[in-house]
Amino acid sequence: MTTNHAAVSGVSVIIPLYNKSETVGRAIRSVLRQQEVDKEIIVIDDGSTDNPFETVAAFGNSVHYRRQERAGPSAARNLGARHSRHDLLVFLDADDELLDGCLAAHVRCRSEYPDTKLSLASFRIVAGAEVLREEDLGSRIADAENTGQVVRTERFHSSLVTNIACAAICVGRDLFDVVGGFDPELRCWEVTDLMLRLMLASPIVCAIRSCLVRVHENKSKSHFALMHNDPRYLTRFAHKLLDGLERVPVKEQPFLRRRVVSILYELAAADTLEEFWKLLHRAHEAGQLPAEAWRLRLLAQLPRPLIHLYFCCRAGIAQLAGEH
Repeated sequence: MTTNHAAVSGVSVIIPLYNKSETVGRAIRSVLRQQEVDKEIIVIDDGSTDNPFETVAAFGNSVHYRRQERAGPSAARNLGARHSRHDLLVFLDADDELLDGCLAAHVRCRSEYPDTKLSLASFRIVAGAEVLREEDLGSRIADAENTGQVVRTERFHSSLVTNIACAAICVGRDLFDVVGGFDPELRCWEVTDLMLRLMLASPIVCAIRSCLVRVHENKSKSHFALMHNDPRYLTRFAHKLLDGLERVPVKEQPFLRRRVVSILYELAAADTLEEFWKLLHRAHEAGQLPAEAWRLRLLAQLPRPLIHLYFCCRAGIAQLAGEH
């Protein structure tokens, strides 16, 4: 690859922060270690109550700090993007890290492939010293142009929409602005929602096979773990998936349809039957329920009161089984 980075002014790394004063210093240091790239760090404090200012202030002028009233990670990231100055944006969660060479690899993608507006770095998920798994994003692309360290595609891939660490994403400011940034009404599933809109707007993607991001899993404090079953975010995310499905290539639709089906079952399990019925009815009317979801296809043809009765009976049977 060439090392001419003149076409890109640099990378703005935006760190949304909520009650992560014990880890935000590690995240900031991981950005400061990045070489060969002009960079800025913007920390958006989303109404933290654990007084992280002293930790951030210790880095002096290396970090730009702003505070907002609690509005969620999407709003914090969008605020950071509005106040950033570089062409490329990376969104690093306050408990994760960029590994050495991460930002330079994203910039090299643009040098090698100037039409690239979106690049993804492979990442490693850890719990303390234990490596839980590594995600080689290049291996998810079936029609790869090459098998080197950077795998490029010009086709929409549903496998690149889901299960992407936020810090793995490097997006051009122009593309980020075109899709409207993160959805501030989503405090969970917002990364998958963004990836869907980014790839629909610009399916040219470079996946970097080197593992350049470390994601720290902490289920007791994980925002995702706390929020992912919240019916408000599940239903909004599912309806946005259905909004985008019409624009997804037919071959790639089944993967995302199955995600809608799993959300339907999660809503039913949470006893959110009103939202369940609305989503089920919409998916059925649009023909977006996969054939294998035959139970849901049958339920969708029942009046709403009968659906409620079905789940009440099912819950009663489960309770009786548990008592015996």
